[in-house]
Amino acid sequence: MVFTPVMSYYLFTGNDTVQYRLDNRSLIYLSANEGMVSVHNGNKNLGKFTYVSIKSENPNGYFRIKPVWPSLKSRSYDDDLVITVYEGKLKLINHVAMNKYISGVVLAEGGPASEFEYYKAQALISRTYAVRHINKHTHEGFNLCDRVHCQAYHGRNSVNSEIDNCVKSTDHLVIVDKLKEVILSVYHSNSGGETANSEEVWSEALPYLRAKKDPYSLNQRNAKWTRKVKLSVWRDFLKSVGFSDKAINKHVSFNMKKRKQYFCLGKECIEMRDIRDRFKLRSSFFSIKQRGTYVYFHGKGYGHGVGLSQIGAMNMARKGFLYEDIIKFYYKNVQLIPYENVRKVDHSEEEFLFVTY
Repeated sequence: MVFTPVMSYYLFTGNDTVQYRLDNRSLIYLSANEGMVSVHNGNKNLGKFTYVSIKSENPNGYFRIKPVWPSLKSRSYDDDLVITVYEGKLKLINHVAMNKYISGVVLAEGGPASEFEYYKAQALISRTYAVRHINKHTHEGFNLCDRVHCQAYHGRNSVNSEIDNCVKSTDHLVIVDKLKEVILSVYHSNSGGETANSEEVWSEALPYLRAKKDPYSLNQRNAKWTRKVKLSVWRDFLKSVGFSDKAINKHVSFNMKKRKQYFCLGKECIEMRDIRDRFKLRSSFFSIKQRGTYVYFHGKGYGHGVGLSQIGAMNMARKGFLYEDIIKFYYKNVQLIPYENVRKVDHSEEEFLFVTY
């Protein structure tokens, strides 16, 4: 990959020894080579190292990275970068201040042109998620990954300064339950008109993640969808998960007016999410109709359906709701407090580590 400073001078360090000072005209090429990070600047081989640290000399410094193999789009990141090799590939970890990270997440999750009150709500749930899951990947040497396993993070916010302002206006606030414990602030794209109870998707019933009607997600993007599957494929699936021949050969007619956890043919049942996973459906909120040699899934919503509906929250913001109203609509009996008041944490409150790409 290619590393380019965009603003600020950077100190390049390999194995704790300062090797090179970078400015915005510098290009550094890094590759994985026999378990080491191989570095050169185009004219000179700077060596091989077990790890490389590249640090900004300016609090507003940022850089660009461009993967060459595989070829991927370049991305820009704030603050610092650490590079190691893991399983023969470069492993990139962004050391970044919390609010800069949250701005990047809000941009990745909400897009560049949404409503201010939605951005504030997204900043709150993203910060709450980060604080609750700050040790999710510590066994791998970082805090959170940049994918949907944690939260989408595609680098710095460089397109909408209002996102930064919305993040700063909610600075240090997190969402807590009645016991002032940080909640599991999960979210999804569209509820389809009704959110789900947490135990319908995961094992634990949480008092603030309760199913409720969500009119703000109706008639919006991702509210409805349809997918057709060959009847023979559907029957093979039912057989593979243990349904009897008698049940498999029944005419399929399954109508879900409100969310259900199980799909049943007579007394034989499986969880809706098992069907969703097998056929890669947008949600587990769907009805099924058999027509000729096909079965049709007529679905509602996009995502697991638990917690906040992002498109519903955007619609609420357009209708004039404040971010506190949005949060308290989707999470039951919660309050907003500074995260310093929740509990003492064992990491720096100013800097977090996130793996990139």
